[in-house]
Amino acid sequence: PLQGTVTVLRGNSSVPLTKVTLGSPDITNILPNISNPCLTAPPNVCVEEGVYEFQLNLPTSNESYHIVYQRCCRNNSITNLINPGETGATYSVELLPAAQTACNNSPTFNDFPPVAICTGEPIDFDHSANSNDPGEVLVYSLCSPFDGGGTDQTNATAPNGVAPDPDLPPPFQNINFLPPYNFMNPLSANPALTIDPNTGFLTGVPNVVGQIVVGVCVEEYRNGVLMSITRRDFQFNVAQCDPTVVADIAEDEIVTLQGEEYY
Repeated sequence: PLQGTVTVLRGNSSVPLTKVTLGSPDITNILPNISNPCLTAPPNVCVEEGVYEFQLNLPTSNESYHIVYQRCCRNNSITNLINPGETGATYSVELLPAAQTACNNSPTFNDFPPVAICTGEPIDFDHSANSNDPGEVLVYSLCSPFDGGGTDQTNATAPNGVAPDPDLPPPFQNINFLPPYNFMNPLSANPALTIDPNTGFLTGVPNVVGQIVVGVCVEEYRNGVLMSITRRDFQFNVAQCDPTVVADIAEDEIVTLQGEEYY
């Protein structure tokens, strides 16, 4: 298997400042969490979370640091993207100068998004984050996930390879949604998918089965100054869920005597 790497760039430079080789991830199996206890998710939904950890010391700079990880590709069964099997992903952190000076902690999301959601059922997911620093304001929005990596089979670590090494610098390319979908309207739903900018509460009622890529951003402000933008890129599995209970009332027995009905 290809060894994962993270590339660190500074400012507008396309030349890597340093590179981190990742070790083995801590893998957790994420079980489908259906909010309605009367429904059960289909058995073929499987998601694993891999957590990589590393430590890196960087000197304070008047330029941003970009910490970048890129990989191709997404599931070919995704229904709201153009050529999803050839679309990669970029996961990055920008350490702004103001955040470096303040020793700022980036927000962390409180919960993992639901692996499976059901058609005809409200999503109603608390997508809020913890700023980890007092007195900060978080602003939530739907945003576009980034593309990254490619399908070059001749050199997997090339700029258009499965795992670019080094990872490519910003600006990063947005993924291409399949019309009529876009990052503000990533799935068929009524009411439409929306997120509260103040609370991060995600709502909507999906009405079409499919695998959907969604992006959520949270901007972090301190005294009106932007400290960070954290972008989450995840996949919803919209399924026709099976009921776990059936309401079946037994009918009364009807007896007819001499043309009259008795119950």
